[in-house]
Amino acid sequence: MLQRVGFRTVAIDMLSHGIDKTSPDDVMSISQYSRPLTNYLSNATGQVILVSHGLGGAPASYAMETYPEKISKAVFLSGVMPLTDEVVLDSLRSTFSDLMGSCFTLNYNCDNKTRPSSIVVNRKGAPDCYFNRSPPLDIALSTNLMEDTPWAVFYDSLKLTRANYGSIDRYYIRQGLDRIIPYDIQQQIIAHNPPKQVFLLKNGDHCGFFSETPYLFTLLKEIAFL
Repeated sequence: MLQRVGFRTVAIDMLSHGIDKTSPDDVMSISQYSRPLTNYLSNATGQVILVSHGLGGAPASYAMETYPEKISKAVFLSGVMPLTDEVVLDSLRSTFSDLMGSCFTLNYNCDNKTRPSSIVVNRKGAPDCYFNRSPPLDIALSTNLMEDTPWAVFYDSLKLTRANYGSIDRYYIRQGLDRIIPYDIQQQIIAHNPPKQVFLLKNGDHCGFFSETPYLFTLLKEIAFL
């Protein structure tokens, strides 16, 4: 839809997701996880509007710190927005235990058995957790494509500076029916690290690009011209 109205869009898979076949157990930091994004930005000839979703807020924040001159603004769709030296798990701790088992489990496939190496998606529970308002076809396709997530994304911290990360305008889109990062948690994230402007997809589940596609399109188009 964005392409039809003249935008050029690029979807980038983080390390161990999508077309990248790195094992999530081998990803040890957010900087490593973010490498496909930072590689893209390093070769970009102009500025981009960076749109992240959920945990993607962590690599987006790292990219903002690393290549601030390449990013005109950043959009966080029901996403995490850690401050410097914070870990993502800090903002999600209150909901993390509620999702354990039904949405995902912890994998300890590394030498250090005291810390998980990855988060394993429970594909049977995924539709109710991630896609509670999404169309059935999108649920079926997305569930088959879901990948496990490196634990480093939850437990690594970032160094974010006002000169780099802080120089980029941030916009946050809340999703009212999100069960992975619930609305009250989104509100806490916003209060803790206030963006320039906040929007709402009232009936969006965690994947508002499926459940509220036309409304998300309208918001992204609006933000692009702010």
